[in-house]
Amino acid sequence: MVLCAVIFAFSLLPGSSRAQDDFDLFDELDSIEISTPGDSLSEGFGSQIVSNFSGKLSMRWQHFNKEPVVILNREVYDNSDLFESRLNMSSWFGSKDWRLTASGWLEGGNEKNIWRSSTDVAGFFQNKDHYRPYIELNELYFRSYHDRFDLTAGKIIFTNGICPLFSPADRYGPSDFNDPIESRELGSWLGQADVYVGNTTVTGVIFPFYQSSRISSERSRWMSGVEYGSDPDQNRIPIMMRTGTPGESLPPITAENAGYLLRLKTTFRGWDMFASGYYGLNSQDVYRGDEITIKVPTPDVWAMGDAKTYDIEGDVVKVGNGAAGFSTTYKKMEFHGEGVYNYSVGSKDDNFISYLAGFSYNVGDFVRKLRLNSMTLYVDYAGEKVTKKQSADGYIISSRNSRFGGKDFIIGENDIVTYLSVGVTADINVHVISLKQLSHDGMFNRIIGSYRINDSISCSLALDMFSGSMNNFIGRWDTNDRATILIDYHL
Repeated sequence: MVLCAVIFAFSLLPGSSRAQDDFDLFDELDSIEISTPGDSLSEGFGSQIVSNFSGKLSMRWQHFNKEPVVILNREVYDNSDLFESRLNMSSWFGSKDWRLTASGWLEGGNEKNIWRSSTDVAGFFQNKDHYRPYIELNELYFRSYHDRFDLTAGKIIFTNGICPLFSPADRYGPSDFNDPIESRELGSWLGQADVYVGNTTVTGVIFPFYQSSRISSERSRWMSGVEYGSDPDQNRIPIMMRTGTPGESLPPITAENAGYLLRLKTTFRGWDMFASGYYGLNSQDVYRGDEITIKVPTPDVWAMGDAKTYDIEGDVVKVGNGAAGFSTTYKKMEFHGEGVYNYSVGSKDDNFISYLAGFSYNVGDFVRKLRLNSMTLYVDYAGEKVTKKQSADGYIISSRNSRFGGKDFIIGENDIVTYLSVGVTADINVHVISLKQLSHDGMFNRIIGSYRINDSISCSLALDMFSGSMNNFIGRWDTNDRATILIDYHL
């Protein structure tokens, strides 16, 4: 069977009108689009639910070539063949003035410590662990439409930024990193108002609950060689501290822990631009703790000696963010850039600037000579500059290694991302993705071949390859090279 490219990846594509419907390189590719409001609907409730239903059944097989690296004598699930299936569903009902939308999925597979039945009502508002429920209601929101403004309330995927491949400013919604290379966006509880003035949109958002992302279990092959799961740099703190996972608790649901965002998006003389400001809890943890002395075996195994270590716990701290970005085109070139400044209240985290600049090029003439359907090249550079290091008393680990520019945590410090998309025919496509980590000597490459069999069925083959230093995530994933086959059936 010929193969097709619809594999999820990095969860980085920001949600704006610029390119999301054209390609989803690093985002989940199976999101179900909801149409915009039309004329007043005369259908009944049940008829609307049925006529507006969208769904897709995805079946995925992964084969890993090597056994995972294991540290600290962890018990790791090392099955080399993983199978899973997922049924995405979405529908809505309403009229031209309002709409109630719901979307989610049913899923399961043979990997251990991933899926679990959920009866925790509080977990519906605040995710409290890394497990995926078998049944996920990812979005449930009400939206009312008016002449000059729209109002939204409920659980919805919220995205920010303007760059097509990776957005430093897209850092306010939770994600599922159980498979960190194929992460998925999760819904956030929020209240949102969009005000329209000509071609300018002013958006105000309140996040009443802190939303945590799901990270891989320590027993997963993705975290089997990573101490603490969020800090791969072995040289930053004494090794004795890294013998266990620090305790963490979610911030309580209070008015003090709410987050607030204000954003302006506009188009002016061919330039798409945005600027946003945010105040609230950070999307990544920091760690605080006290230095303690413990007894450890000495080279003389019959004696014990003193060693310095830390008794630590995770903490989510207040930050202020200012972000801005642009996108414009010139002939066959598209240029984009984006940056965000993070200010940590009380210096409990780093102050830093995360930024990106890049371009895309539509290779039209060359494509016609080769009798191809299309070819587009994207090149981005993503970097980060720490302007003030974490310095608050008792805080010993910043969010540096878990942030790297946003909701994703393997890109953004000093990296180059390239993406080549080739449309061989209207139904056959080839994609080549490459991430080069300049500071950590890490390299990730993905090659995808895709084929659309008919309007309902498509399938894909992806090859993922990792290499690099053991002092970074990608380097430690060099035993996770894999082949993935995905079959999608659109209902």
